Amino acid sequence: KFNNGDQIDYSVIATYVVTRNNFLDLNNPTVPDRVKGELGDPTYSLSASVRYKHKQFGLRYSVNYIGPQTIGAYEAQNSFNGNPPQNADQFPQIYYKAVMYHAVRGEFEVSKKFTFYLGVDNLTDKLPQLGLLGTGGGDGIFDPYGRSVYAGVTVNF
Repeated sequence: KFNNGDQIDYSVIATYVVTRNNFLDLNNPTVPDRVKGELGDPTYSLSASVRYKHKQFGLRYSVNYIGPQTIGAYEAQNSFNGNPPQNADQFPQIYYKAVMYHAVRGEFEVSKKFTFYLGVDNLTDKLPQLGLLGTGGGDGIFDPYGRSVYAGVTVNF
């Protein structure tokens, strides 16, 4: 908080996955199936936001970063656990590209009881990649709708 009453709030959450394996074969329980970096389990991700408030006006910007993820199973086109790729030519592209989603939101506090707000999510209208739907099965990590605009009011009793 500043001397004039203005306020800046921020948050940053960054994730790096060190290891993420499943063990699927009951006959070989020590053989891992790498999940880290596959669709729905990115190795890197980040969410950050900053909000500036001046008197009854506020403005927030947020960004979500989702790192690259393999199109097929990691082991298909990458060496893993001392083994060569299982199917190096499975897809012409190995990874879905990293994606960033941006959002902005403005608010106006009419009184301690009423605050009006207006915002835009997925400001750059980023759609899921390569035919993904963003609805589940790993690709639910992506925004399925593109840009969306919303408005509303918060009422405190």
